[in-house]
Amino acid sequence: FNVKKEQRYLRILRQEQEHLVHARLKAEESDKLKTAFLSNMSHEIRTPMNAILGFSNLLTHNHIGNDEKKEFTDLIRINANNLMSLVEDIIDISKMESGQFEVRNAPCQLHLVLKEVYEMFTEELFRRGITTVKLYMKTGLSDDGVQILTDGPRLKKVLVNLVGNAIKFTDRGYVEFGYTVNSEHL
Repeated sequence: FNVKKEQRYLRILRQEQEHLVHARLKAEESDKLKTAFLSNMSHEIRTPMNAILGFSNLLTHNHIGNDEKKEFTDLIRINANNLMSLVEDIIDISKMESGQFEVRNAPCQLHLVLKEVYEMFTEELFRRGITTVKLYMKTGLSDDGVQILTDGPRLKKVLVNLVGNAIKFTDRGYVEFGYTVNSEHL
């Protein structure tokens, strides 16, 4: 009888040890991911911050003309918006990890969201003088008033991130985004 108890006790100890090893490996992986995330965020934050500081400094020089001042001010505004977007992304990630992230589903005009993203990046491509990349928007329905039930601001944020990264990593060619309608589900 004591041998059976001892074997059962050893089996339980081995299982607990396996659980602890698994938990330790998971914690180490989590720590590596957080370190990589922080390193990446540090780089992502520094890029627009350097532009903001650099162009702000250039604006103090007396020999800068009005056209250059406007261009520098536009670049400061764009980079400040990029920085704000990064901060909002960090807050969203924090909310997700703490279980406080909420998706707010409401009627959303799909074409309006797509058009805003399209216009934003068309303007950016023009402003940056990029002519080797074309941007196309695909809509599956001709009705501009199409509404879907979703979190509109989050949808726009996701599209901005996807289209922005697609443009960033496309040297020549095109980036297409949008939707098609699957007639099977109508």
